[in-house]
Amino acid sequence: IAWPDIFVSIFRIGGAVAVMGQHLVNLKCMYPEQSEADVFFSTRIMWAILPLLIPFCATVIWLLLSRFKEVLRLPSKMKATVVALLFLIWPGLCSETFAMFSCRDVCKETLLRVDLDEPCWDGRHGTFAWFLGVPMLIVYVIGLPTCAMIGVWRVQKRAADRGAAIETLDRSEERRVGKECRSR
Repeated sequence: IAWPDIFVSIFRIGGAVAVMGQHLVNLKCMYPEQSEADVFFSTRIMWAILPLLIPFCATVIWLLLSRFKEVLRLPSKMKATVVALLFLIWPGLCSETFAMFSCRDVCKETLLRVDLDEPCWDGRHGTFAWFLGVPMLIVYVIGLPTCAMIGVWRVQKRAADRGAAIETLDRSEERRVGKECRSR
């Protein structure tokens, strides 16, 4: 996609902030009494919840803003905000998901890379890997880009069916034509 320069700059800054935030906030310092594995698994739970909170928070903020000020094309702006924010956290989300499966062999034992006292694929790590890591992998790492790709294909197909450029598609026209087709 040929993004305008302003968007490229926003994405670069947002990506840098997201990566920097991952490395600057060390929760182990805040909870020294917990083991590395405890902090690691708590962080993974927060990362699993974050993509669910973003759409909710963005929607609430837009709705509150629309109460105090007239916002044109509110649903469009809400969707764009959610997509942009998910786009910004997706690289971090992927790396945090893959970190869940990061183990290393030490003296013929497979141990969690972040805490060499935690065995991999047994006990707590096995539970987290199968019930948190695998769903995150399927839904976030694979599912988000797949949904985006399907959305882009649908818009391209609608534009091709109408013989129009994608930029000229009008959502209200799409809905009206869709309702007419369904009523037949």
